[in-house]
Amino acid sequence: MDIREHAHYLIDTLPEPMVVEMVGFGELLEKKCRIEKKPKKKALTFEDFFGCLADSPNFKGDPVKIQRKLRSEWR
Repeated sequence: MDIREHAHYLIDTLPEPMVVEMVGFGELLEKKCRIEKKPKKKALTFEDFFGCLADSPNFKGDPVKIQRKLRSEWR
């Protein structure tokens, strides 16, 4: 008896609440399998972050004044 025949046998012989649990577990395994098959995202590099703060209101103005303000916050 192969595994599919055994699964059909169990479905035919088990009480309804246990069959519901089997189906739920099977759906969980199917979902897990779909998640594992998704392509992995490309790892970000340092260059990917270049220019991210270009439009930030925190860095508008004179760079020296901004640096002095930031340094004075830590004193």
